[in-house]
Amino acid sequence: MKKVLSFSVFLLPFLLWGCNSTNDTIPSGQEESRSVQADGDAIAVGDVEVFVLDDDRSKMKWVGRKIVGEHSGVVGFGELAEIQMVGDRLVGGGFEIDMTSISTTDLEGDAKKNMDDHLKNEDFFAVDEFPRAFFVIKGGDVLGDNRYRIVGELMIKGISHEIEFEAEVVRMDDEVTAQASFLIDRTLWDIRYGSGKFFDDLGDKAIKDEMEFELDLVFAK
Repeated sequence: MKKVLSFSVFLLPFLLWGCNSTNDTIPSGQEESRSVQADGDAIAVGDVEVFVLDDDRSKMKWVGRKIVGEHSGVVGFGELAEIQMVGDRLVGGGFEIDMTSISTTDLEGDAKKNMDDHLKNEDFFAVDEFPRAFFVIKGGDVLGDNRYRIVGELMIKGISHEIEFEAEVVRMDDEVTAQASFLIDRTLWDIRYGSGKFFDDLGDKAIKDEMEFELDLVFAK
């Protein structure tokens, strides 16, 4: 199902970015300009096409690793999720993450339920207080055909930090696909449970601070 609620108002301070005259960087998009640059020519905001997330065909996977072993799972999306294109070029976007949906896929039965409940409580994502997380593109670089270095703000538990990663974004007519993966240091978002930075004598029960996310997204008009 496509998300139909527009994300544009929420994202407006961040969205408009394009190529400068050298055609290899993406401005931050926080100026008051009403145009973006592509191939040296200004493009009116009206030329920006909006594609909304098809959550039935999109996935966000996560992996958390311990000193011994790991767990993996998925998390769903909220009502706000879109991407902006000028022709075949990405010029903005962002999405809302439904943290209440976070779950494991490598466990079954009571083990799965216990782990899912633990991820949702105060030790990890505290979803009763912070049911939504957000990612908003701020800028980046064009690396080549369909390849981008994305710079954006990731907000989890009400805490926002800048992250960057490489992504492949491909447009085919009225559909855009995007694939990317990135690592975060979870402790920067106050997710400290099992971290050797904050707790002593954890031994093989320690959980690594790095958490990996993989995006496989489909957007449609």
